[in-house]
Amino acid sequence: TAPTPKPPPGATPAPPPDSDKTNTFTAGLGYERNWDIGVGVSYASTAAENLTTLGGTLYAGYIFEFGASKKEDQQSDEDQDAEDEPFIPSFEVKGTVGTNNYNQKYIANAPGRNGSKKTKKITADNTIAQKQFELELDGKPWEWFEAKLQYTKYNYDKNVAAFQSALDEPRALKSGAASFGSTLSGLSSNEAELDLNFFLPLDFEVDTALTSTTAAATNLKETGAKVEVYKTWAERWKTGLGFERSKTDTDAQSLWIADLSYEF
Repeated sequence: TAPTPKPPPGATPAPPPDSDKTNTFTAGLGYERNWDIGVGVSYASTAAENLTTLGGTLYAGYIFEFGASKKEDQQSDEDQDAEDEPFIPSFEVKGTVGTNNYNQKYIANAPGRNGSKKTKKITADNTIAQKQFELELDGKPWEWFEAKLQYTKYNYDKNVAAFQSALDEPRALKSGAASFGSTLSGLSSNEAELDLNFFLPLDFEVDTALTSTTAAATNLKETGAKVEVYKTWAERWKTGLGFERSKTDTDAQSLWIADLSYEF
């Protein structure tokens, strides 16, 4: 049986710039009181790169509340209207572990059998597994403001540069579980991110993010900034517009964002 060939440079035809579109699906199950624990799964597909991503996460954290009202202890969840619950300032420490498995299909030449000089076209897989270890600090001092600070470390089972060499755009590696830093440089070795979220009247929300990322393939440092404005309609529909900017020592790029989502 002929060995599975490695993807040669340029094995995947490069699409036109910025043509990649990634479709994602995420789901999760969790419990939150003082303890915050849960699991999540995500799937993403980038057709232009013949790339799919399947991942899962497991997280656990503890929420410290300040000035908690005894009213919560006197009423059951069924009798208490969520809109009537008083705001309680809080601070959370959370740890997350997870994995993402990237699989890219490509067409390559396989050697013929029994020493034949003829080759044949076959479909093969280029894969890499990513492990994630994350620490998050989350503070909610006021009802209209929330701040999150995250540090994430990634490990890989294969050479990252070799895997990414067949991709036209590192952003194709993003998945439903990917952070802002992950979408900038592709596969990272570590990331630090600060999120500042503002909850305004009339169901408006402003989310900002600052990130510093080290690319696993090149050790190149990249910084990014993002701002998005969301509006919630009829409690479940959400529309948003945003802008992000990323920069390295040698390059810079900007991206406009449009978002439409429905919360089940």
